[in-house]
Amino acid sequence: GKANANATRSKHSVTEQRRRSKINERYQILRRIIPHSDQKRDTASFLLEVIHYVQSLQEKVQKYEGGSYQTWSLEPAKLMPWVKTHWNLAS
Repeated sequence: GKANANATRSKHSVTEQRRRSKINERYQILRRIIPHSDQKRDTASFLLEVIHYVQSLQEKVQKYEGGSYQTWSLEPAKLMPWVKTHWNLAS
């Protein structure tokens, strides 16, 4: 019993550790991508910053590409889960 439970727990924490470092890694990539990002900002605020940045890029694309942007929204929603969210946030 007890030794087995410990083994399971440590295996779980290794998995958890790996998951966390993957998240941190990608988080750092995002931080480098977002211009003028405040490094001290907490995660929730930073994610909001990312959302706004992506939305502003979408608006630029829409402006520069004119009508062609509209055809994207006919794509399966699965490929672009962010489009739905974008419109929900905008409304």
